[in-house]
Amino acid sequence: MNENKRLRDVFKEYRLHYKLTQEVVEQLAKLKKNQYSRIESGKQTPTPQEIENIANVYGLHNFQIMNPKQRKPSIKKLPLETQKAILDIEKAGTKPKREHKKIDLGKEIDKLIDDGKLNNPITAKKLLEFLPVAVREDINNESMRITDLLCRSPRNKRVKIVDKPEGEQGAGNWYQLLECINTK
Repeated sequence: MNENKRLRDVFKEYRLHYKLTQEVVEQLAKLKKNQYSRIESGKQTPTPQEIENIANVYGLHNFQIMNPKQRKPSIKKLPLETQKAILDIEKAGTKPKREHKKIDLGKEIDKLIDDGKLNNPITAKKLLEFLPVAVREDINNESMRITDLLCRSPRNKRVKIVDKPEGEQGAGNWYQLLECINTK
């Protein structure tokens, strides 16, 4: 197992042991938004300072957190900020996710295309309503994410921006499946 993978596993093990969320560890370690998530998932390699900051969340130094014989500190021995965060999470009833299921928005949009949702002109905002709730939450109900994917390859070869249909309301671009435009 390479060093980076082992480090990620240790970070995750500690986080789950204390029932902390990635967001809370990120705040306690004073990392940028989503940085801890990228580190834990392997999308980003942490700097020595970031490793130290994350270890400090648990009252340890980087060489201690990497030692497999190191015992996890009791909650009372954790830094006060970490203790408070654990209490706040317990009070709120929040549970850390073991695995974050990655939602493939492109596949979800392709399903909408296959289901005929783009046979007639439609806005990205209206397409958003057809997506499963979990997908909408994952993209923070931002129709702009749909717009971005519709305008990129391979979807931009199948879907085109069309004029707003007469009598329709709504700002923004209207999209339609190219093969349905040509048949009218």
